[in-house]
Amino acid sequence: MSPAVLNPNNKIPRCLWLLWLGSLALLAAQPLRAEVVTWLYQVEVPVADQSEALRSDAARVALRTVLTRISGVAELPQDPVLAAAERNPGRYYTSFQYLSGASDKALAVRFAFDAALTLRLSKALELPVWWQNRPRVVPWLAVDEAQLVMAVDTDALQPDAAAERTGDGAVPPLGPGLKEAGAPRSVTREPGVMDPPDPAFTLAAAMAGRARERGLPLTLPTPDINGLEPLAPQRVALADMLELQAASTGLAAEWLGQGRIEQRAGTWFGALRFEPVNAPSATAVTIEPAASVADEITFNVQADAIADLGVQIVDRLSDALALRLAASGGGALTLRVQGVSGAQSLVDLLRYLRGLSFLDSVQIVESSQEGLLLLLDSQAEFEQLKRLLAVDARLLPEPTEDVVAVFGPPVFRWQG
Repeated sequence: MSPAVLNPNNKIPRCLWLLWLGSLALLAAQPLRAEVVTWLYQVEVPVADQSEALRSDAARVALRTVLTRISGVAELPQDPVLAAAERNPGRYYTSFQYLSGASDKALAVRFAFDAALTLRLSKALELPVWWQNRPRVVPWLAVDEAQLVMAVDTDALQPDAAAERTGDGAVPPLGPGLKEAGAPRSVTREPGVMDPPDPAFTLAAAMAGRARERGLPLTLPTPDINGLEPLAPQRVALADMLELQAASTGLAAEWLGQGRIEQRAGTWFGALRFEPVNAPSATAVTIEPAASVADEITFNVQADAIADLGVQIVDRLSDALALRLAASGGGALTLRVQGVSGAQSLVDLLRYLRGLSFLDSVQIVESSQEGLLLLLDSQAEFEQLKRLLAVDARLLPEPTEDVVAVFGPPVFRWQG
């Protein structure tokens, strides 16, 4: 961008003052934009008792989990900044609560992390930023062409009557975040109790638990979808994506998966593919350096235990989606935004942009008949920024932006 475009005094232009002053009260009076993944900053960790030492250990595990969720990076770097944070994990969470399961032997502690502080830590570690608006994935998997992997109700943890709390924030209830349709749940069983012999159940439980650890909205088919029977296991491997999409009506799928799981000579194998729903312009995903570039995500997995296979499936899928959606490699970007009219419209635009975790700052540079000129400090480079903004479809590039960009900043239109 040419320096001549910037306001030399770095001030809001005079023509914006009346509009801005009228919008301040509206901005202060309205609630913040809600997260899509409501449980992203809530982490449960099993513990043997309620001792402070075990809680401190659990807090360190929970901190690493939440950093993985908000970055998409499963293996965090060895970094002095992270080591310092792990020595004082209490700085990053606002409350904790002990949870008990169906048995007195089942105990966990849930930490509610401060979103701003943990996001700041993630950026200090130079990790990517995977924002909260994440695609819901519905995988259709058949085990040995005989069993359909379906959702299981494994939400055994409930708040303990003697739950504790620390920090100045209230302990989040179990309900809204974990009870919403399709929210993945973890499996908690008594020590010494073996997995059930049903491999489809074991696979479903492992995938749901791992999806929660990775921050991936995962919904398995249910026995009764909109009053209809789910697809037969024999049909899953043969169905095309249109058939799977029709069978997933009501599950709010943004990505659909199809997979065949089978056991041979004591080892479990899986062949899977995932595609975005109704996204013909989706940008290619590279899963491995040598993989071909395509809209779909495909991979094979194998493991001795089917639960380990489920973990691998979620990890491979989460890695591929994070590679596509987590912001990295950005910097200063300028955009010209049209379609902003009135104080409320300006408030909505700024609130939206400042609520995006992959934008570090948003500044108004100038206003003219051509629209607002904004300076963004972005974690995402420009092409990725366009893809991320397209998810909400609230700020979209004008059809002529590629031509305009040759002579000036790209033009976007605020949809409201």
